[in-house]
Amino acid sequence: MVRKIVFCFSLALYIASLFLPVWNCNSKELIGSDVLIVGWMGILGLDPRWFCNLIIVVAGCSLGGRPSSLVIGWCFVWAAIASTTVFGPYFCGPVGGAFGTDGKSMALGGYLWIASLWIASLSTLDESDLASGDQ
Repeated sequence: MVRKIVFCFSLALYIASLFLPVWNCNSKELIGSDVLIVGWMGILGLDPRWFCNLIIVVAGCSLGGRPSSLVIGWCFVWAAIASTTVFGPYFCGPVGGAFGTDGKSMALGGYLWIASLWIASLSTLDESDLASGDQ
């Protein structure tokens, strides 16, 4: 039950990040849904951060049972990769200039996106994963 509540909270943050500005691009802001739609093109530039969105899917699918250590580890590794977004680069594309133009900084939606992925990763853990081991 706790895992489901934690996951629902992460999903709410994730959805909110889709409607908020994630990057400040010159004089405009790029919202999360725009990044989600075109972000997969970052693969061409060897930028894997778009794949971090799969944490939400994997964590949601793992709610039905106890996820394997591989799934738990995968979620946390990709959440760490998502955290590198704080350092840029912020590709603004046609919203803020020519495609590939760097933006100025990350906005609230970007921070919510990162937080949602870490919280979704936490939802893959259960009480036995957090036990102290002195049983």
